[in-house]
Amino acid sequence: MSAAELSRALFDAFRRRDLDTLTSMMAEDVRYELVNAPTLTSRDAVRDMYVSLFEALGDAEIKVLELIAHDNKAALILSLPGSDDAGGSVFHEWSDDGLLLRYQSFSRI
Repeated sequence: MSAAELSRALFDAFRRRDLDTLTSMMAEDVRYELVNAPTLTSRDAVRDMYVSLFEALGDAEIKVLELIAHDNKAALILSLPGSDDAGGSVFHEWSDDGLLLRYQSFSRI
């Protein structure tokens, strides 16, 4: 799969709140860099974070407004719940075997 396909599949799992699929797509030592939060450095830590995030989000929807990919990297522009305006962006870096190595979020500029 291409970086664009992998990033869409990861986001689709996020949208469905599918923790098993989300974590299966990550390297064991994935690096998750979140705005205003400590960096997470394991798949288990990211899973725990998503459990809390999904509880906080409820059924609010975050949408992909744009996805740009090149080689093993992808950037996604996202909307915040209840808006179609850009609310932030994320960066994904994928391994050759299709596992997420790095995730970095950016707040809206």
